[in-house]
Order: sequence, then structure tokens, then C-alpha cells
Amino acid sequence: MDIAKELILQMKRKNKSHVGYGLHGECAALVGHILQNMAKSPMPPLKAEQKNEDDSINYREEGNQLFVAGEDIEAIENYTRSLAYANSNELMAYAHANRSAALYRKQMYKECLLDVEAALELDYPLDKRQKLKERGIKAMEKLCESMNIKSNEQKLDTCPFDDVESTLKKFPLISPIETEITEKKSVIKNIINDDNDEPIKPRYLQNPETMSPPYGPSDESPAHSKGIDIIFSKEYGRHLVASKEFKPGEILTIEKPYFWVLYRDKFYTHCHYCLERSYCLIPCPDCPIVQYCSDKCRKLGWNMFHRTECPVISVLVNLLNITDDKVKMDMVMKIIRLLVIVTSNGKKFDELRKDLEIAETNPDERTAGFTDSGILDSSSARSAMSLATNMMTRPLIGISAFACVSALAAMLLATQTKLFGQKYQLSELQNLDSHPNIKFSGSLMLRAGVITASNCFSVNYLQQ
Repeated sequence: MDIAKELILQMKRKNKSHVGYGLHGECAALVGHILQNMAKSPMPPLKAEQKNEDDSINYREEGNQLFVAGEDIEAIENYTRSLAYANSNELMAYAHANRSAALYRKQMYKECLLDVEAALELDYPLDKRQKLKERGIKAMEKLCESMNIKSNEQKLDTCPFDDVESTLKKFPLISPIETEITEKKSVIKNIINDDNDEPIKPRYLQNPETMSPPYGPSDESPAHSKGIDIIFSKEYGRHLVASKEFKPGEILTIEKPYFWVLYRDKFYTHCHYCLERSYCLIPCPDCPIVQYCSDKCRKLGWNMFHRTECPVISVLVNLLNITDDKVKMDMVMKIIRLLVIVTSNGKKFDELRKDLEIAETNPDERTAGFTDSGILDSSSARSAMSLATNMMTRPLIGISAFACVSALAAMLLATQTKLFGQKYQLSELQNLDSHPNIKFSGSLMLRAGVITASNCFSVNYLQQ
């Protein structure tokens, strides 16, 4: 601990961290020291949370009790958990079928149809299939009624599907009408999966023409209004100052998040990729933790971050008590997500290291982190990593906490994933000199902890 304390004091004495650069060596040394000591110390077994029959059945039974009590929304969430933990087609079919009953009663007919068709495709028991089909037919009739109302009376603002015929074709297993289908596809692929791999935009960015800052975008920071200047002072670090008049309610900046995470209390109600509330979530096929609103989001989420995070999050929920250590859980997930994004799942360590070395040599603290074209770019790793401000003003205990969490994250990534080229045994981390990317990642995640503490914001939608 004395060595760690001295390393922290060295960081504070260096007094060069208003924009996060100039402290890479100190951050790497501090996290590396803690990680090496972790590798030499007895550690609890790293047991991953896995799909299993007992949990799947228990959640389904809890959902049944809630359904009988009329608590449909809570029942839906428990059926979603049952689906997430299901380790067989039969258990998945039961979860889909039971959830469809709650969805039908809540008049969510499209979602009900999705679950009915999914249950039938998963070989739902023969003696129960007729009742399930009847529920699906009733849901389809309700959808058809709503579409007829829209076309004839214009009473609905939205229509679930384009027309009745296309609706019937999307549900071949429950359709009461014979239709010719050139290619039989599952309902999930038909309705919520398409070939467009463009990321889904958050709702607040879906109509950008209605949201634009006055005076146009800034030349130095396109996300901000031209009426805002980026300045630097020793007292406040780098910050924004209005250089023109703004009216109350005018938009000063519109900036896409560099990364995002879903908090654990939304794991079974919201999509892990697009963050939308969904009542017919589909699970990650490998872990029981992460859910998606569609196959499209599942594919995008897997490619962007979950292929690295999947084994880590499965261990974290057991290693950390989710109730008692919720702050640590959230912090670990944030810094891991930032590392995964800035390194493109470990593909850009060398590129990122060179990029940050360029930023380290910039003597101007106001423009440190600007790209080669001279802008503060919201999508640039160099700009994102420059947001670790005022590290030397933080209390010693705060930096210590960030460093310990970063060492834990580095240990999990090294032992549970191939982010660094292979999976390592914990004993192999006792000397990090031969593992520069692990040490480099520890430094990045320490600074990421500082960044997320000051620049990560929670967003909740009303009635969600």
C-alpha cells in the first residue's frame, strides 16, 4: 500500500492532468502494481453465471403467480428472465408461451404474436399447441381489426403492419388462412430483423432537423454551437464559455454519446444495444444477463461490445453482489465498455497508443486531445480520452478506488477474454512487463473511471 500511495502522490505532484494527458506512465504503474499484487494473492473462484433449468423454471413460476394476481408487467419481466436462463428449447418455448399470455392481456398483440410464433417454432408441447395457436389467432384478429380501423376510419396513429395479407404471411405457423410463402422464415427474422446494419439512433437524435443549435456548429467542436468557445484555465481546466447571446430554451450542443451502458435494474426490461423498452426481449445465446429487442440489435451489440464483455459480465454478477456493490458493478462495466470501444475489441491497441502519444506531446492544454484536423471530435478516441480532467485535485482515496476497480477490470479481461490475444492464468499476471497491452489498458481504464465520473449521464424516459 505504501508503494501505491507514493505512486498516487507522484501523480498529484506532477500537476498535469487537466485534460487527462501527461499521466499515462503514472496511471500504468499504479494499476499495474495493484494488479500484480492481486495476481499474487488468494482470489475467490471466478464462477460465471450460466443458463440453467432451475432458475428458468423458478422465474417462470414467479411469473405465473404474478400473472394470476393480475400483475402483467411484472409477470412479463419474470418470463423474460425465465427465457434468459433457459438452457433448452423446451424451456424457451414455455417462457415465450407464458409471456404471450400476459402480452395478450395487456393488448400488446404484435409482441404476443412474436412470442406465440417463437414458442411454436421451438416445439412447444403438442398437447398445448392448439390453445397457443388460438391465442395467436385472436391476437392476429385484433391486429387486423386495428388495421381496418386505421384504413377505414383513420382512428389509429400507427399501424402494426402494412396490410392484413402481409401480416398473415409473417405468421405461417398460426395463420388461419392458407398463403403461399416463397421462403419460410421465423417470425422474429421476418419482423424484427433486416439486412440494414446501420445502428439504431436514439429517439432524441432521430429528427435532427428539429434540433439544431443557433449560429451553426462550432469550427473547433462541431457538436457545439458556434456561439460557444473552448477555453482553458488553471482553476477550471478546459471548459466552455458562451461568446454570443442565447435565448432561454435554445440548444447549446447536440452530441452523440461516445459509449453507453445499460444499468443493471434495466437488464430484463430494455435492449442492451438501442436501450429501448421492450416487452418481448430475446436473450444472448451464451449468457443469461444481456437481452435485445431484436436480432438486429443482438448482432450489432455483439459486434460492437458484447463478444468481449459476455464472459466478463457473467463473472461480475457473481463476483460482486449486485445489490451491495452496485456502484462497483456499474463502474466496472463503464470502464470496460469504454476500453472495448476505444480499442475496437482489442484490434487497435497499437493505433491508439500512437494516437495518445501524439496527444501527450501537445504543450497546449486547451487543444490537447484535438484531432490532427484541429477539432474536438465526439467520435475520436483521442478526444474522448482527453476528458479525464483535474485528476490531481481528486482525493487520494478516490484515485485509489478508481485504480483498484481498474485493476479488477484488467484482471477479468485478461483471464476471461481474448482481448489481449489469449486468455491468461492469473499467475501469469505477476509480471506485466511482458504484457504491455494489459498494462496500457489498466492506465486507460483508470482515466476512464475519472472520465465517466464527470462525463457520464443517466437518461430515463418518462413512462418507461
